[in-house]
Amino acid sequence: MAQAGAAGKSGSGEPAGMDKAALRPMLKFARQEPVHMAFALGGDGKAILQMDKRKQPRALEKTLKEAASDSRNHRFGTMKVPEDDPKLARFTVNKPTTGMSRKLIVVLKGSGLNKVEIVLEDGSAVESHQEDDEEHQDDGPAPAPGAAEDPAFPSGNLAAGGDEAGDRAPAPEAPADAPPAVPGADAAQPDPGSLTHELAGLIKQMTAVIAQDPTRKAALLGLATGVQASLKHGDLAPAAAGIESLRQALGAPGASASPAIAKSRAAWIATRKKVEADIAGLHGAFSSSLKGHGMADELGTLFRTRVDTVLDTLD
Repeated sequence: MAQAGAAGKSGSGEPAGMDKAALRPMLKFARQEPVHMAFALGGDGKAILQMDKRKQPRALEKTLKEAASDSRNHRFGTMKVPEDDPKLARFTVNKPTTGMSRKLIVVLKGSGLNKVEIVLEDGSAVESHQEDDEEHQDDGPAPAPGAAEDPAFPSGNLAAGGDEAGDRAPAPEAPADAPPAVPGADAAQPDPGSLTHELAGLIKQMTAVIAQDPTRKAALLGLATGVQASLKHGDLAPAAAGIESLRQALGAPGASASPAIAKSRAAWIATRKKVEADIAGLHGAFSSSLKGHGMADELGTLFRTRVDTVLDTLD
């Protein structure tokens, strides 16, 4: 497991993260094929990343929770370095999150990877962040103690759970330091004002869609919040890509995705969540029946591994 900055501590006082030397082989393997991973926000506000070639993502998430009991905003999935972009780390996660790409950049500092992109399992973009090459050289020095860090996830973040925030969508914000559009500039460069206006229109549609089908709330809010974060930091290309993903998810005019397909996906996600909840209950009963048995932990882990393998084939 790798963590930005100093390693976190588990409840037993053992380090919750591994050093960069242990992380490097995983990143090298990720250039050939996807590596299983899980990440979370540590109690100190820094990202915690765990990777393994064989261990299933849900098992990694469980291990992460046990090793860092104060961690939150857990996500799991895979990480791959695309052949056509050797400095990009693409994380495919089980559900949306916000602000994590900037924190994962810190974890990967010194690895030669200076871009992080987070996408959902259907390929839709959630968020991305890139550091300048000079700020992300291989084997570069670690941040000095007391250096400024990225802010922690906001409390009650909709894209990271949304349990307390209701159905209210995030208000779009124009980037604070984005340059104004210049007449005659390159037409391929997105205009921040136009992107902000377009996001506002999609959010109005999104509110109506969520009212009709609450099961789509998490996915849609995750996309909208990711676009808002990109606009806020002046990342216009990811913002434009995120707006297109949101447009497709909504089935808005000009999008190629079908509303029926989006609704079917939402129904499948809801069904899968119910299956996972039922399996979690079965695992609890299984563990209770083995309480006091000498091989209880080993059998419990075997149970989860076998079940996770089957669930992965149904994704």
